Amino acid sequence: MREIEVGILQIMGRFQYDEVDYVIDDRSYPTTLTSLAIKEYLGERGIDSEVCILVPESLVEMLSEDVSQASQLLSESSKFRERVAERTGYDVECLIIPSIGEYGKKYKIVFEGSIENTICVIFKKLVEKDFDVVYADVSTGLNIYTVAMVEALRRYITYKKLKSILKKPDFDFKLVFLPPLNKEVHIEFQDIDVMAFFSLPKVNVYRICKTNAKDINIKYNKLLRGLKNCMESLKIAFNSIKMNTPLAFYHKEILDFKIDIDGIESELIYLIEDALKPTITMDRGMVVRRRVLDSKNIANIFYSLGLLRNIKEFQEGLDEPELDKICESFEELYTKLGLGSNIKFLQNDVESIKKNVGDGFIGLYIECFQSGNGKMHGSQDKKRNFFAHSGFLREYTFVERRGNDITVRWDEKRLGEIKGWIQSPE
Repeated sequence: MREIEVGILQIMGRFQYDEVDYVIDDRSYPTTLTSLAIKEYLGERGIDSEVCILVPESLVEMLSEDVSQASQLLSESSKFRERVAERTGYDVECLIIPSIGEYGKKYKIVFEGSIENTICVIFKKLVEKDFDVVYADVSTGLNIYTVAMVEALRRYITYKKLKSILKKPDFDFKLVFLPPLNKEVHIEFQDIDVMAFFSLPKVNVYRICKTNAKDINIKYNKLLRGLKNCMESLKIAFNSIKMNTPLAFYHKEILDFKIDIDGIESELIYLIEDALKPTITMDRGMVVRRRVLDSKNIANIFYSLGLLRNIKEFQEGLDEPELDKICESFEELYTKLGLGSNIKFLQNDVESIKKNVGDGFIGLYIECFQSGNGKMHGSQDKKRNFFAHSGFLREYTFVERRGNDITVRWDEKRLGEIKGWIQSPE
């Protein structure tokens, strides 16, 4: 079983902080950063945690002698991180986050971009780390970066919940607050949470970037086509669940989950990193430009991948399409998703099949309703009746009964039509 991953986030506003006695549960932890105090506090309780310091790029001026050295550090994030570690002495992970605005006392630095980029970088790091518990310290750093961290955390919580919507997740997310600093400061934790609903995120896979998107879309065309296929599979799976047509999960021609979601997610993270590489020019100082990412759309893509991963795991646990087994699996699914009405309709339709199909029968379900003259009365509106009866349309559903075991499947000749109905149920 996977161990719970715990992360502690803090924005760095400067490289030197005075030592303070941080108090948690009446225990004092003398150190320079609240994140370090929290790590020690958790360690005393047998909880391993990882501190991640978020360093705005604008602090590069404090690490460089001139604009040329600053340009080199901004171009090579690994060297930037090394210099931060050397300057602070902290043995923690360091994430360089994009800045915006004009800075500089030694020389002018202008960062052109958007706070959306900052949100996206922090969100991406959280996804990579896959933390189950997060302490987000809002006591240090400029307000704009603190707000970006909180917004990224809210989106990450949504992602984690959708990724585990069919399970019983053990998550805990907290904001860390401090009163004005004195020699002794009591740390306060407050829960942060969001509501995550079973809904289909609105996604445009070709809008990762709001500006200068053409070259990125061409370069990563294969990945974006793969993402589009993922979104199409998710739509069919989502509609099948919402519209109560469980047999879709038993026909690979309709719902095929041969998708490497982890691989696609990793490639997407690489795309984001590539798209955010800065262009640096010297113009009476330094100008750092980045294309602007669509952070909300990117978050929706990750939400979709998380939801798709969860549904794929459900599908992989299904057995043969035997009526009682279908009922058992989908009643549990509908209960977790709050789709109680689907349970009632599915039970009614399953009971109807059991009642009307005799032992030893093999054939289309409609054959069980032949009139005395041999005529079989079909549906006047097939699509409506398909969704009205849990997808068990008489004309399109094959049934085989052996005692109490009743297996069902759709007519292979009708799968294309049925797939079209599920894609567009309106």
